Amino acid sequence: MERIKRWLHGHAEHATVAFIPDCDAEPLQPGGGYLRLWLAEGFLDIGTSWGAGQFPALHGVVSYPLLGRGPSSYSTLSRPQMTPGSRHDFPITPLLPYHGGVIEIDAALYKVVSGSPLVTALQLIGALEPLLGPPLDIAATVAERLGDGIQSVLDTSEQEPLLALHQALVAPGGNGTVVRSGYCIILAASQDKLQAAPSIQEGRLVLDAAAGPYQPTGTDYMVLRVECRTQRDDWNFPYLDALIAASAEAYLTGQQARFESLRTEAILRAYNSPDLVPIDRKRVAILVTERIDEIKQLGIVPAQTGTLAQLAPHRLMSSDAPELSSLTLHELLR
Repeated sequence: MERIKRWLHGHAEHATVAFIPDCDAEPLQPGGGYLRLWLAEGFLDIGTSWGAGQFPALHGVVSYPLLGRGPSSYSTLSRPQMTPGSRHDFPITPLLPYHGGVIEIDAALYKVVSGSPLVTALQLIGALEPLLGPPLDIAATVAERLGDGIQSVLDTSEQEPLLALHQALVAPGGNGTVVRSGYCIILAASQDKLQAAPSIQEGRLVLDAAAGPYQPTGTDYMVLRVECRTQRDDWNFPYLDALIAASAEAYLTGQQARFESLRTEAILRAYNSPDLVPIDRKRVAILVTERIDEIKQLGIVPAQTGTLAQLAPHRLMSSDAPELSSLTLHELLR
Protein backbone atom coordinates (compact mmCIF):
# COMPACT_ATOMS: atom_id res chain seq x y z
CA MET A 1 0.00 0.00 0.00
CA GLU A 2 2.85 2.37 -0.87
CA ARG A 3 0.49 4.78 -2.65
CA ILE A 4 -1.62 5.19 0.45
CA LYS A 5 1.48 5.75 2.59
CA ARG A 6 2.75 8.40 0.12
CA TRP A 7 -0.62 10.15 0.08
CA LEU A 8 -0.89 10.18 3.86
CA HIS A 9 2.68 11.40 4.25
CA GLY A 10 2.12 14.22 1.76
CA HIS A 11 -1.20 15.29 3.28
CA ALA A 12 -0.53 14.71 6.98
CA GLU A 13 -0.65 18.43 7.78
CA HIS A 14 -3.67 19.07 5.58
CA ALA A 15 -6.01 16.29 6.62
CA THR A 16 -8.13 15.35 9.62
CA VAL A 17 -8.14 11.66 10.55
CA ALA A 18 -10.06 10.08 13.42
CA PHE A 19 -11.69 6.91 14.70
CA ILE A 20 -15.04 7.65 16.31
CA PRO A 21 -16.38 4.66 18.30
CA ASP A 22 -20.08 4.01 18.63
CA CYS A 23 -21.57 5.24 21.85
CA ASP A 24 -21.24 2.48 24.48
CA ALA A 25 -19.48 0.19 21.98
CA GLU A 26 -17.74 -2.64 23.81
CA PRO A 27 -14.29 -3.84 22.67
CA LEU A 28 -14.44 -6.99 20.57
CA GLN A 29 -12.69 -9.76 22.46
CA PRO A 30 -10.48 -12.24 20.57
CA GLY A 31 -12.63 -15.21 19.60
CA GLY A 32 -15.71 -13.33 20.71
CA GLY A 33 -17.23 -12.20 17.45
CA TYR A 34 -16.87 -10.82 13.96
CA LEU A 35 -15.82 -7.71 12.08
CA ARG A 36 -17.15 -6.31 8.81
CA LEU A 37 -16.08 -3.17 6.96
CA TRP A 38 -18.37 -0.85 5.00
CA LEU A 39 -17.99 2.36 3.03
CA ALA A 40 -20.54 4.47 4.91
CA GLU A 41 -20.27 7.65 2.87
CA GLY A 42 -17.86 9.82 0.95
CA PHE A 43 -17.50 12.84 -1.28
CA LEU A 44 -14.96 14.03 -3.85
CA ASP A 45 -15.37 17.69 -4.69
CA ILE A 46 -13.43 17.27 -7.93
CA GLY A 47 -15.87 14.56 -8.96
CA THR A 48 -18.63 17.12 -9.46
CA SER A 49 -16.83 18.30 -12.60
CA TRP A 50 -16.22 14.85 -14.10
CA GLY A 51 -17.88 13.78 -17.30
CA ALA A 52 -20.03 10.70 -17.87
CA GLY A 53 -17.02 8.50 -18.61
CA GLN A 54 -15.29 9.21 -15.31
CA PHE A 55 -16.11 7.86 -11.86
CA PRO A 56 -14.46 7.00 -8.51
CA ALA A 57 -13.24 3.50 -7.59
CA LEU A 58 -12.60 2.32 -4.04
CA HIS A 59 -9.61 0.10 -3.32
CA GLY A 60 -10.04 -1.44 0.11
CA VAL A 61 -7.65 -3.77 1.94
CA VAL A 62 -8.19 -5.32 5.37
CA SER A 63 -5.26 -7.22 6.86
CA TYR A 64 -6.21 -9.58 9.69
CA PRO A 65 -5.12 -12.78 11.46
CA LEU A 66 -6.96 -15.79 9.98
CA LEU A 67 -6.79 -18.73 12.38
CA GLY A 68 -4.69 -21.52 10.92
CA ARG A 69 -3.18 -19.29 8.22
CA GLY A 70 -1.53 -16.45 10.04
CA PRO A 71 -1.76 -12.92 8.60
CA SER A 72 -4.17 -12.64 5.65
CA SER A 73 -5.58 -9.76 3.65
CA TYR A 74 -8.93 -9.18 2.03
CA SER A 75 -8.56 -6.88 -0.97
CA THR A 76 -11.21 -5.55 -3.30
CA LEU A 77 -11.78 -2.91 -5.96
CA SER A 78 -15.31 -1.58 -6.37
CA ARG A 79 -17.35 1.23 -7.84
CA PRO A 80 -19.42 2.80 -5.05
CA GLN A 81 -21.99 5.50 -5.56
CA MET A 82 -20.58 8.74 -4.17
CA THR A 83 -23.69 10.88 -3.99
CA PRO A 84 -23.00 13.88 -1.74
CA GLY A 85 -24.80 13.85 1.58
CA SER A 86 -26.17 10.30 1.42
CA ARG A 87 -25.27 7.08 3.20
CA HIS A 88 -23.97 4.31 0.99
CA ASP A 89 -23.41 1.32 3.30
CA PHE A 90 -21.34 -0.39 0.62
CA PRO A 91 -19.78 -3.63 1.95
CA ILE A 92 -16.01 -3.91 1.56
CA THR A 93 -15.58 -7.26 3.34
CA PRO A 94 -17.77 -10.16 4.45
CA LEU A 95 -17.99 -11.04 8.14
CA LEU A 96 -14.47 -11.83 9.35
CA PRO A 97 -14.03 -13.84 12.56
CA TYR A 98 -11.79 -11.98 15.00
CA HIS A 99 -9.17 -14.15 16.69
CA GLY A 100 -7.06 -11.33 18.14
CA GLY A 101 -4.07 -9.38 16.95
CA VAL A 102 -4.01 -6.23 14.83
CA ILE A 103 -6.58 -5.35 12.15
CA GLU A 104 -5.17 -2.97 9.55
CA ILE A 105 -7.55 -1.06 7.31
CA ASP A 106 -6.45 0.70 4.13
CA ALA A 107 -8.77 2.44 1.68
CA ALA A 108 -8.18 4.75 -1.26
CA LEU A 109 -10.34 6.45 -3.86
CA TYR A 110 -9.06 6.65 -7.44
CA LYS A 111 -10.32 8.37 -10.56
CA VAL A 112 -11.32 5.91 -13.28
CA VAL A 113 -11.66 6.84 -16.95
CA SER A 114 -13.60 4.70 -19.43
CA GLY A 115 -11.29 2.36 -21.31
CA SER A 116 -8.57 2.42 -18.65
CA PRO A 117 -7.07 -0.77 -17.12
CA LEU A 118 -8.96 -0.06 -13.90
CA VAL A 119 -12.26 -0.58 -15.76
CA THR A 120 -11.10 -4.04 -16.83
CA ALA A 121 -10.04 -4.79 -13.26
CA LEU A 122 -13.47 -3.76 -11.95
CA GLN A 123 -15.19 -6.05 -14.46
CA LEU A 124 -12.93 -8.98 -13.58
CA ILE A 125 -13.46 -8.57 -9.84
CA GLY A 126 -17.21 -8.34 -10.38
CA ALA A 127 -17.12 -11.68 -12.21
CA LEU A 128 -15.14 -13.28 -9.37
CA GLU A 129 -17.35 -11.89 -6.60
CA PRO A 130 -19.14 -15.24 -5.99
CA LEU A 131 -15.75 -16.71 -4.99
CA LEU A 132 -15.30 -14.12 -2.23
CA GLY A 133 -17.88 -15.70 0.09
CA PRO A 134 -17.60 -18.71 2.41
CA PRO A 135 -15.45 -20.67 2.97
CA LEU A 136 -13.19 -17.85 4.07
CA ASP A 137 -9.91 -19.73 3.63
CA ILE A 138 -10.61 -20.04 -0.11
CA ALA A 139 -12.05 -16.51 -0.34
CA ALA A 140 -8.94 -15.10 1.37
CA THR A 141 -6.69 -16.81 -1.16
CA VAL A 142 -8.73 -15.41 -4.05
CA ALA A 143 -8.82 -11.95 -2.47
CA GLU A 144 -5.06 -11.95 -1.94
CA ARG A 145 -4.47 -12.89 -5.59
CA LEU A 146 -6.88 -10.15 -6.62
CA GLY A 147 -4.94 -7.75 -4.41
CA ASP A 148 -1.75 -8.58 -6.28
CA GLY A 149 -3.56 -8.01 -9.57
CA ILE A 150 -4.98 -4.67 -8.44
CA GLN A 151 -1.52 -3.52 -7.37
CA SER A 152 -0.16 -4.47 -10.80
CA VAL A 153 -2.89 -2.46 -12.53
CA LEU A 154 -2.23 0.55 -10.29
CA ASP A 155 1.51 0.25 -10.95
CA THR A 156 0.87 0.21 -14.69
CA SER A 157 -1.49 3.18 -14.60
CA GLU A 158 0.78 5.09 -12.18
CA GLN A 159 -2.30 6.58 -10.54
CA GLU A 160 -2.16 8.17 -7.13
CA PRO A 161 -5.12 8.26 -4.72
CA LEU A 162 -7.44 11.21 -4.60
CA LEU A 163 -8.15 10.39 -0.97
CA ALA A 164 -6.68 7.69 1.28
CA LEU A 165 -7.08 6.32 4.78
CA HIS A 166 -5.18 3.98 7.09
CA GLN A 167 -6.34 2.71 10.47
CA ALA A 168 -4.91 0.06 12.80
CA LEU A 169 -7.12 -1.56 15.44
CA VAL A 170 -5.67 -3.66 18.26
CA ALA A 171 -7.01 -6.24 20.69
CA PRO A 172 -8.27 -5.02 24.08
CA GLY A 173 -5.32 -4.27 26.32
CA GLY A 174 -3.07 -3.43 23.38
CA ASN A 175 -1.40 -0.11 22.68
CA GLY A 176 -3.58 1.82 20.25
CA THR A 177 -7.16 2.09 19.04
CA VAL A 178 -9.10 -0.93 20.28
CA VAL A 179 -11.22 -3.08 17.96
CA ARG A 180 -14.82 -1.98 18.42
CA SER A 181 -17.72 -0.72 16.33
CA GLY A 182 -17.21 2.78 15.03
CA TYR A 183 -16.20 4.97 12.12
CA CYS A 184 -12.82 5.61 10.48
CA ILE A 185 -12.95 9.07 8.93
CA ILE A 186 -10.72 11.32 6.88
CA LEU A 187 -11.36 14.84 5.67
CA ALA A 188 -8.97 16.52 3.24
CA ALA A 189 -8.69 19.61 5.42
CA SER A 190 -6.84 20.35 8.63
CA GLN A 191 -8.64 20.82 11.93
CA ASP A 192 -7.69 24.51 11.88
CA LYS A 193 -9.23 25.00 8.46
CA LEU A 194 -12.41 23.14 9.39
CA GLN A 195 -12.75 25.07 12.66
CA ALA A 196 -15.04 22.30 13.87
CA ALA A 197 -14.62 18.82 15.29
CA PRO A 198 -15.88 15.84 13.27
CA SER A 199 -18.47 13.56 14.85
CA ILE A 200 -21.09 11.01 13.85
CA GLN A 201 -24.77 11.75 14.30
CA GLU A 202 -27.41 9.23 13.22
CA GLY A 203 -24.74 7.41 11.24
CA ARG A 204 -23.68 10.49 9.28
CA LEU A 205 -20.51 12.58 9.40
CA VAL A 206 -21.05 16.08 10.71
CA LEU A 207 -18.86 18.92 11.91
CA ASP A 208 -19.64 20.26 15.37
CA ALA A 209 -19.43 24.04 15.14
CA ALA A 210 -20.45 26.62 17.72
CA ALA A 211 -23.60 27.35 15.72
CA GLY A 212 -24.49 23.65 15.61
CA PRO A 213 -23.56 20.53 13.61
CA TYR A 214 -23.49 20.65 9.83
CA GLN A 215 -22.54 18.29 7.01
CA PRO A 216 -19.17 18.81 5.30
CA THR A 217 -19.44 20.62 1.98
CA GLY A 218 -16.70 21.49 -0.46
CA THR A 219 -14.25 19.16 1.32
CA ASP A 220 -13.25 15.67 0.21
CA TYR A 221 -14.04 13.09 2.85
CA MET A 222 -14.47 9.35 3.33
CA VAL A 223 -16.15 7.43 6.14
CA LEU A 224 -15.64 3.72 6.73
CA ARG A 225 -17.95 1.87 9.07
CA VAL A 226 -16.31 -0.76 11.29
CA GLU A 227 -19.05 -3.18 12.35
CA CYS A 228 -18.28 -5.50 15.26
CA ARG A 229 -20.81 -8.07 16.38
CA THR A 230 -20.84 -11.03 18.76
CA GLN A 231 -23.60 -12.82 16.80
CA ARG A 232 -23.59 -13.41 13.05
CA ASP A 233 -26.41 -12.09 10.88
CA ASP A 234 -25.42 -14.43 8.04
CA TRP A 235 -25.39 -18.20 8.51
CA ASN A 236 -25.29 -19.04 4.81
CA PHE A 237 -22.65 -21.73 4.24
CA PRO A 238 -23.28 -23.36 0.85
CA TYR A 239 -20.41 -25.84 1.31
CA LEU A 240 -22.09 -27.28 4.41
CA ASP A 241 -25.53 -27.39 2.77
CA ALA A 242 -23.99 -29.24 -0.20
CA LEU A 243 -22.47 -31.89 2.10
CA ILE A 244 -25.75 -32.34 3.95
CA ALA A 245 -27.64 -32.75 0.67
CA ALA A 246 -25.08 -35.27 -0.61
CA SER A 247 -25.32 -37.29 2.61
CA ALA A 248 -29.12 -37.34 2.29
CA GLU A 249 -28.87 -38.69 -1.24
CA ALA A 250 -26.40 -41.37 -0.13
CA TYR A 251 -28.60 -42.49 2.77
CA LEU A 252 -31.84 -42.55 0.80
CA THR A 253 -30.22 -44.58 -1.99
CA GLY A 254 -28.75 -47.14 0.39
CA GLN A 255 -25.07 -46.04 0.13
CA GLN A 256 -24.34 -46.49 3.83
CA ALA A 257 -20.54 -46.23 3.66
CA ARG A 258 -20.73 -43.07 1.55
CA PHE A 259 -23.34 -41.64 3.92
CA GLU A 260 -21.10 -42.18 6.96
CA SER A 261 -18.13 -40.65 5.14
CA LEU A 262 -20.12 -37.55 4.11
CA ARG A 263 -21.57 -37.20 7.60
CA THR A 264 -18.08 -37.21 9.09
CA GLU A 265 -16.82 -34.71 6.51
CA ALA A 266 -19.73 -32.33 7.10
CA ILE A 267 -19.26 -32.35 10.88
CA LEU A 268 -15.49 -31.87 10.54
CA ARG A 269 -15.94 -28.96 8.11
CA ALA A 270 -18.34 -27.25 10.52
CA TYR A 271 -16.20 -27.96 13.59
CA ASN A 272 -13.11 -26.48 11.88
CA SER A 273 -14.83 -23.78 9.80
CA PRO A 274 -12.60 -20.76 9.09
CA ASP A 275 -15.76 -18.63 8.89
CA LEU A 276 -16.62 -19.05 12.56
CA VAL A 277 -15.19 -18.23 15.97
CA PRO A 278 -14.62 -21.32 18.17
CA ILE A 279 -17.91 -21.26 20.09
CA ASP A 280 -19.92 -20.90 16.87
CA ARG A 281 -18.05 -23.79 15.27
CA LYS A 282 -19.48 -26.06 17.94
CA ARG A 283 -22.96 -24.58 17.59
CA VAL A 284 -23.01 -25.04 13.82
CA ALA A 285 -21.46 -28.52 14.08
CA ILE A 286 -24.33 -29.53 16.38
CA LEU A 287 -26.89 -28.17 13.91
CA VAL A 288 -25.19 -29.98 11.01
CA THR A 289 -25.23 -33.22 13.02
CA GLU A 290 -28.93 -32.79 13.83
CA ARG A 291 -29.83 -32.14 10.21
CA ILE A 292 -28.01 -35.21 8.96
CA ASP A 293 -29.42 -37.42 11.68
CA GLU A 294 -32.91 -36.21 10.79
CA ILE A 295 -32.38 -37.92 7.45
CA LYS A 296 -32.01 -41.24 9.27
CA GLN A 297 -34.86 -40.61 11.68
CA LEU A 298 -37.42 -39.09 9.32
CA GLY A 299 -36.27 -40.16 5.88
CA ILE A 300 -36.59 -36.60 4.53
CA VAL A 301 -34.36 -34.57 2.26
CA PRO A 302 -32.85 -31.28 3.47
CA ALA A 303 -34.92 -29.21 1.03
CA GLN A 304 -38.00 -30.10 3.08
CA THR A 305 -36.60 -28.57 6.27
CA GLY A 306 -34.67 -25.58 4.91
CA THR A 307 -31.03 -24.54 4.67
CA LEU A 308 -28.66 -23.83 7.55
CA ALA A 309 -29.20 -20.11 7.00
CA GLN A 310 -32.97 -20.56 7.45
CA LEU A 311 -32.70 -22.88 10.44
CA ALA A 312 -29.83 -21.26 12.37
CA PRO A 313 -31.71 -18.35 14.01
CA HIS A 314 -34.28 -20.75 15.44
CA ARG A 315 -32.35 -23.95 16.14
CA LEU A 316 -28.81 -22.96 17.04
CA MET A 317 -27.89 -23.76 20.63
CA SER A 318 -27.37 -20.66 22.74
CA SER A 319 -23.73 -19.56 22.75
CA ASP A 320 -23.71 -19.55 26.56
CA ALA A 321 -25.12 -23.08 26.91
CA PRO A 322 -22.94 -24.84 29.54
CA GLU A 323 -22.75 -28.11 27.58
CA LEU A 324 -20.82 -26.40 24.77
CA SER A 325 -17.69 -26.02 26.89
CA SER A 326 -17.32 -29.76 27.36
CA LEU A 327 -18.52 -30.88 23.94
CA THR A 328 -15.90 -32.80 21.96
CA LEU A 329 -15.58 -33.67 18.30
CA HIS A 330 -15.62 -37.36 19.21
CA GLU A 331 -19.08 -36.97 20.73
CA LEU A 332 -20.40 -35.32 17.58
CA LEU A 333 -18.99 -38.00 15.31
CA ARG A 334 -20.47 -40.92 17.26
